[in-house]
Amino acid sequence: MAALGLAALVIAGCDRTSRVDVEGRIRLPERTDAALVVPLEGAKNPFPVDTSGRFVGTYGALGVTPDHIPLFVHVPGRRPVVLVPGRDFRIEEQDGSFHAEIDLDPSRARAARPLALACTAESCTADLPAEAKSCVSTVVVLDGPKTTLVAPGIERRDDGGTRLVAFFPLPRQRSRSLVVVSTCGDEAYVSEIATFDGP
Repeated sequence: MAALGLAALVIAGCDRTSRVDVEGRIRLPERTDAALVVPLEGAKNPFPVDTSGRFVGTYGALGVTPDHIPLFVHVPGRRPVVLVPGRDFRIEEQDGSFHAEIDLDPSRARAARPLALACTAESCTADLPAEAKSCVSTVVVLDGPKTTLVAPGIERRDDGGTRLVAFFPLPRQRSRSLVVVSTCGDEAYVSEIATFDGP
């Protein structure tokens, strides 16, 4: 869908961090101040979405070109969306830096494949099918306006698939939610959101 200025990204090399300045608008079904855009690598904090649907942020990871970093979009009450660079938005070089602009209608976005979660009081598991190859998986912990990204445990199943194990990573002082996200090339798998209640 988009040319990414890959030559510029390659020239930047893997020995330093390539940063992307991103701005965009999400067409919210109703006013909310709880929507978030979360780079799945290379950002200290999520990008809050204001009540008009606007957001801005900067992200980038050492040794990872920006065209390999998807964006996770959380809008309360809607199924999460994963935006894959090159498929869903462009990263372009401007005056030696990288920029991206996003205009997203979540109701018309490409749906991620579902991942069924099985949860206990301490952890959740999700099974990727055997055909899902070269996947990068992340547990996104949603904690109000904050997020924590955690690598899940990985177990190989007898059928060739992968079981992802998401341990609840933070003390349960209040309710928090988690969602498991796997990107496999241009394909994304996303679980439902599991909420753990506080004491």
